[in-house]
Amino acid sequence: MQATSIHNLKGLHVDQTGHGQSYDKGEMLRARNLKRYINQCTVAKAQCEKRIKMLGGPDYTSQNSGDVKLDDGNLSSRRKKQAKQQKILTYAEIIDNSLARSYFMQFLGHNGADHML
Repeated sequence: MQATSIHNLKGLHVDQTGHGQSYDKGEMLRARNLKRYINQCTVAKAQCEKRIKMLGGPDYTSQNSGDVKLDDGNLSSRRKKQAKQQKILTYAEIIDNSLARSYFMQFLGHNGADHML
């Protein structure tokens, strides 16, 4: 968000010469608090995007627009097809099958759930 937008949100306008109008202390504090809040939201958003990418989700970090970055244009449609073709296994099926059990243990280890093994 641009600095002029921040000022306009709270009714603070800058005149044509670039110098601010005289503001009372309350207005200046509200503007400062709004800037601080926007900065906190930006930091939180960046942390969430980093965590989403680390967990295998799409890369939102290099975005300037609202679109999701995809390495390949067909990637999202490919994921949808794979999801339709995949079978969801029950817990009993996972435990009975040694290959499925090994992948399950690897999944738990990767996601920090070692204490569940």
